[in-house]
Amino acid sequence: MSAGETERLQEGLRAAHAAVIDSVQGVSEENAHQIPEQDEWTVAQLLAHIAEIQGFWMEKAVLISKGEHSTRRTFNPENIQPGEHSTRKPANGQYISSS
Repeated sequence: MSAGETERLQEGLRAAHAAVIDSVQGVSEENAHQIPEQDEWTVAQLLAHIAEIQGFWMEKAVLISKGEHSTRRTFNPENIQPGEHSTRKPANGQYISSS
């Protein structure tokens, strides 16, 4: 991966981070924990998921940049210990995985 490609990816990550922050500006703590509908995640749960999965994808990006991403690892939030994050499934029942 070239330096230019790396810089474009980093800029994209910074822009995505800013978009997430902008999207929750003004959301109260109470509203962040309000369940929108049965089997849907709260704003707080979504943010916790983003924080959890961000490290996973950063690790994958480093491995890919080194040409070492041949192992498959799946993220399953039900493996998280109680109290760390919510283990509710997303409304579509799908978990994020990578190959």
